[in-house]
Amino acid sequence: MHDLRGARGKNIEDLYTHIYWQAWHTLDVPGQQVLLTMPLAQGGTIAQISALSGLDEPTVDNTLATLAHRSLVQVGGTLTDRRYTIHRLTETFLLTEALKWQT
Repeated sequence: MHDLRGARGKNIEDLYTHIYWQAWHTLDVPGQQVLLTMPLAQGGTIAQISALSGLDEPTVDNTLATLAHRSLVQVGGTLTDRRYTIHRLTETFLLTEALKWQT
């Protein structure tokens, strides 16, 4: 809440950027790597995300559970065929802010 108070008075775009940066900095390296992979893997399975991210499937599975718990990834599909997506705002943050910062 203290961090949000610091963002008071900013426009809505800056507020979202602030929130996403805070979330980004709390992620470990696999979390950041999987999240950066998500624009390429919208609706993807653990196997597809694993192949795109270069991480093994157990790591991707655990990481996706963490990202879903933090509301950064949405889980859909069935119990036997899970699919993972990100919200358009999250994708925009990744493509405009996080990738730029990574390079």
